[in-house]
Amino acid sequence: MDSSKPKTTKTYFITREYDNKFPSEFVNSRNERYISFQYCRATCNNYLDGETECHASFVPRDEYCDSLVWYANIVPVDNNRKYKYTLSHDRFRIWFTDATGKEIKPDNFTLFLKLEY
Repeated sequence: MDSSKPKTTKTYFITREYDNKFPSEFVNSRNERYISFQYCRATCNNYLDGETECHASFVPRDEYCDSLVWYANIVPVDNNRKYKYTLSHDRFRIWFTDATGKEIKPDNFTLFLKLEY
């Protein structure tokens, strides 16, 4: 085994909060850091829909598409919701919009991310 290559850690980050803090191990890792969107369950007006958009401030590219990650209550078809994290701060924000882009507050939500570092 090559001891010069740092071990990669993969862990899940689950939140029900709009304002979040990454684990210090992730933020301070010397390895490349990635965030993969796994799933977001969001209840709006007492039902699950497929039009609620989930956004996150960790999405790069100068808030491309208003930092859209994916739709709540829909499982991504592949692993293309993986973002390289190049920032040095430990905080990120989640928000939601409806199909017209208007910001909304779901009744409740749970966001599942995978962190690799």
